[in-house]
Amino acid sequence: MKRTLYIVLILSGAMACVEPFDFTVQDTEEFIVVEGLLTNAKTHHRVHLSKSYSIEGGESKSVSGATVWVEDGQSKKYTFDETNVAGEYLSMQEFAGVPGEQYTLRVITPEGDELQSSAEILPVPVAIDSIYGRYMEQNSTEDDRYQKGIQFMVDNHNASEQFSSYRFEYVEDYEIKVPYPSIYEWDVVADTLVLRSVAIGTCYNFRVSNQLLTETTSGLSENRLSEYPIVYVEDYEAPLRSRYSLTVRQFAITSGAYQYYKSLKENNESSGSFFDKQKGTVVGNVKHVDDPGYTVLGYFEVSGVSENYRIFTAGEFRQQGFSTTATYFDCIYAQEVDSVALTDLRSLVGGELGYSKEVIGLTYPIPDTALLMPKECSDCRLKGTLDKPDFWD
Repeated sequence: MKRTLYIVLILSGAMACVEPFDFTVQDTEEFIVVEGLLTNAKTHHRVHLSKSYSIEGGESKSVSGATVWVEDGQSKKYTFDETNVAGEYLSMQEFAGVPGEQYTLRVITPEGDELQSSAEILPVPVAIDSIYGRYMEQNSTEDDRYQKGIQFMVDNHNASEQFSSYRFEYVEDYEIKVPYPSIYEWDVVADTLVLRSVAIGTCYNFRVSNQLLTETTSGLSENRLSEYPIVYVEDYEAPLRSRYSLTVRQFAITSGAYQYYKSLKENNESSGSFFDKQKGTVVGNVKHVDDPGYTVLGYFEVSGVSENYRIFTAGEFRQQGFSTTATYFDCIYAQEVDSVALTDLRSLVGGELGYSKEVIGLTYPIPDTALLMPKECSDCRLKGTLDKPDFWD
């Protein structure tokens, strides 16, 4: 299963200074939001345009029919086309941004307003040195729980003498193994119990980061990050029942982009859109070409991206004191296996048995009775997919 990491936050480049400002608007007033990302990765780069209603409330809406392009320092033009998703624009051609080169985003809205970002220089990407986990106990920052789990962290270093700033994204892939996998199924056509052609004991699922993670080495004695926390997985959570993979994307961003994200996060720590229902807002690096009073929200990020991943097992943290408390409902300890005579099994299909239980085996040495378990204990597809990530083996 191939999966692309999608950008879910507002992304982008560099400004000398970013200042939040407060303003009063009418309920009907709305602002255009420009979200863009261009990196050194060879891909179709993305820009998203929407309109955000006044801070008093309302939902944003996508902006279709705009003209979008990016220009580099040599005036080479990269045109973006709108996809079948309203407001989403992708570069017509795949290309990789060049570290040290500058890029400017240009937009002409359907109303004819011309918007332009500041010229952003693409930073040199910095490699992720290591990804690792450590058992930690801590007080929850969200409630009064005492947490036990694994804190996953990254290290990096930059040979440059200038300080570095970063933004991080991650994807967690994990294996799901049900304790009593079903190996039989009822063949309606043949009207009999048959062995499954596809095993349903092991599945896979994933979680994508939804936090704005940024850091800078400014003020540190060395131009490196050490033990930077990416994600904390508690002992009761499903990802650490079996095998677990953490993929981290590290974006080397400009100091202006870092200050923008810092202001954005400080301005609104609540969930949902950073532009909805704010007490004030943060101006990014995109402006109206002719009208300085025209408010443009969002950011055009130009960054150097690097990626790394590592696969873990829960067992490798046992010596640190970690023990998963995650169970599959009451399957392991409390659930007893049900049994039904094969002669009675047919009448239960679609009836009392329905789709709530699965056949996990037959009695031995005389196979005249089916052993049944609830689906959540025997069919991994309730919690994931059979598609294995390409890198898993």
